[in-house]
Amino acid sequence: MSEIKRVNNGAMAPLDAVELEAKCAVTKFVTRKGELMQIGSQAATDCKMMASMELGVFSISIPGQARMVSVRLDEVMAVMKEAADCANELAARGKEADAHE
Repeated sequence: MSEIKRVNNGAMAPLDAVELEAKCAVTKFVTRKGELMQIGSQAATDCKMMASMELGVFSISIPGQARMVSVRLDEVMAVMKEAADCANELAARGKEADAHE
C-alpha cells in the first residue's frame, strides 16, 4: 500500500486534507438506449484518493482521464463500517461452523 500523506498546502486543499496515490480499476459499461447491458472493458490506472473532514468529502481522481468522483465522507465511512461489520459477522459464523464440524 502507498503512504497516506497530509497535503499541508492551504492553496491546494483544506489544511486537514490527506491523500493516497493508488491503483484503481476503471470500468466502462456497454449501454443500449440508456440501459446497462454489460461490462465493456476494465483497466487498471493510477488514481489519487483525498479526504477532508473540514469539507466532509472523499474523492477519487483519475488524472490521466481528467475525472474525479466526490462523495460525502460520512456516507463513505458508514459504508466501510458496514462492510467491516459484515465481514466480521461472516468470519465469526465460519469459526462457529468449523467448531460444530
